[in-house]
Amino acid sequence: MGGDSDEACFRFNFDPVADRQPDTACAAQEAAVRAARQDGYPPPGTEVFPQSPAEQTPEQLDAVELVAGVTLYKGRVTSEAASALLGNGQLADSDLIPGTYEGGFKLWEGAADLAKFLCTEWGLTESLFTSPTDPCKALAGKKILELGCGQGLPGILAYLAGADVHFQDYNEEVLEVLTGPNLAHNRRMLPPGRRKGDVRYFASDWCCMGDLMGKNLLGGNYDIILSAETIYSLDSQHSLYECMKQFLRPPHGIAYVAAKTYYFGVGGGTTAFKKLLAQEGVLEAETVATIDDGASNKREILKLKFPDHIHPYFL
Repeated sequence: MGGDSDEACFRFNFDPVADRQPDTACAAQEAAVRAARQDGYPPPGTEVFPQSPAEQTPEQLDAVELVAGVTLYKGRVTSEAASALLGNGQLADSDLIPGTYEGGFKLWEGAADLAKFLCTEWGLTESLFTSPTDPCKALAGKKILELGCGQGLPGILAYLAGADVHFQDYNEEVLEVLTGPNLAHNRRMLPPGRRKGDVRYFASDWCCMGDLMGKNLLGGNYDIILSAETIYSLDSQHSLYECMKQFLRPPHGIAYVAAKTYYFGVGGGTTAFKKLLAQEGVLEAETVATIDDGASNKREILKLKFPDHIHPYFL
């Protein structure tokens, strides 16, 4: 993300040659993912229980201002530390290692875009940290799932606003070292007496999520699903879509997806994702925000919902 302290540590290996040959690069990327899965990946999904973190010093934290009066804090993990945690030296050169790592140690642009948008969508102001009661009555007790959460800022924002939030990431290490500690640190800013929602963490490839969540009786259970920068490839957007169909509560559940319109070299993006949804017809997408700030190619936030014509079947 532009201006983020992690940016120098992580790279997606995009280059001018790859950008000029998106179809070749996309095919290679998809082949690598399939090969990794055939070699024993993905590992079975599991629920994660992050340990209660020690107090993090300011040097370990970065402030992320979302809107005036609402600032969240995130941890910082260098590429060297990430490599050590995952036992893979390739993390110094890439944000994505098929079958091993899905970029969760970095705060991506789309995650910040989504958190900022949700502040406006939910009417969140400085009262988020001062009100003795839930600052957003519409979110109180709602069940929210953040898929591909990484740092987890959109989900953490929802939790602070009064929702029950479950976080999913491919890597257990991301949940233990970043997501859990991030939530714990930001939760300390809530006033005494504020209701604390339910929080759970799940590490899983999306193709294993159905079994994992079914065992926990969480299929079709979520009022809102959040996801950012997760539809970068054609394979990933299909997998994400299948998860949404399984876990979103019909007929009124909604999802918010933040991503670039197109990811050079890997074929995904909001343009391709909207086409997929239109072909399938189970969920429909509306572009609710467009970010064209020159920091990268154009980014969008999509709002997904069940079509009105299916509502009578769930009454």
